[in-house]
Amino acid sequence: MRSPSARSLPGIQPRDSVHGFPVSLQGALGPGIINRIIAVNVIGTKTIALILLIGTIFERVEFFVDIAFVYALINFISTLAFSKYLDLKGI
Repeated sequence: MRSPSARSLPGIQPRDSVHGFPVSLQGALGPGIINRIIAVNVIGTKTIALILLIGTIFERVEFFVDIAFVYALINFISTLAFSKYLDLKGI
């Protein structure tokens, strides 16, 4: 049972930090290059959620949303570029 003084954010669970390890393992040891690309993309998405969580903690969400948005664009464009490179290479 949680104490009444324990502070938590809605939607954030302690188990959410544990889910990053299997994804990192999949990225390193994945059976194929496509699985590794997806694992890296998932890690980037979790990083965006972490940036927004930090913004909530510091009560400056409007500042951290801009950072998360730029990071999301970089993550998305790099995934597309790497996928296109692999498509042209024939993998």
